[in-house]
Amino acid sequence: MGIDQFQRLDHWEFFLTIESDILHLSRYIEFTENNFSCYSMEVAQLLLRTCSEIDIIARQVCVNLDANTDAKNINSYHNVLTDKFENLLNFPVLMRRFGLRFSPWISWKNNQPPFWWTAHNRVKHERHEYFHDATLKNVLNAAAGLFVILLYLYREEARSAKLYPNPILYEVTTDHQGGWTQDPNSGLLITHYSSLD
Repeated sequence: MGIDQFQRLDHWEFFLTIESDILHLSRYIEFTENNFSCYSMEVAQLLLRTCSEIDIIARQVCVNLDANTDAKNINSYHNVLTDKFENLLNFPVLMRRFGLRFSPWISWKNNQPPFWWTAHNRVKHERHEYFHDATLKNVLNAAAGLFVILLYLYREEARSAKLYPNPILYEVTTDHQGGWTQDPNSGLLITHYSSLD
């Protein structure tokens, strides 16, 4: 046949698609503090897609940890994930291209979701009142949160440099980076992620 197919990491591909859409958005909105409160239909759609994916991933990570888990929403995911992963809440993410640093999960407390998740729920369920919550700040933080939760879903792949291609915008700080491996097929350097406990 001439074509070999190997395993795809569908959730990683979905994240990279969202990230590509965010990069495209940067052509129209400069990612600076002056624009963090900017909102639009495009940003709203990105926020809804991103948080929907976070919900799916967080649930899957909980199931991977305990097949009998009853965690089924953002509040119930909190205890399961933070009990197992001590670095999750403080996990920093960089967007070096725009000089930004995120700690997307830092405001997550038991029964109090991150601020961007609350904004997502308002935009999702009460858009007529809270459309202005579909902000650049919220979508950039949500996508950083998705990046982090994906590293926990794909921990083994992340540690062994099998999450490729690397993201274009989002990256981990040096304390979560364990070096690089050159992909023999493409020649690209693939990140080894560390400190995923």
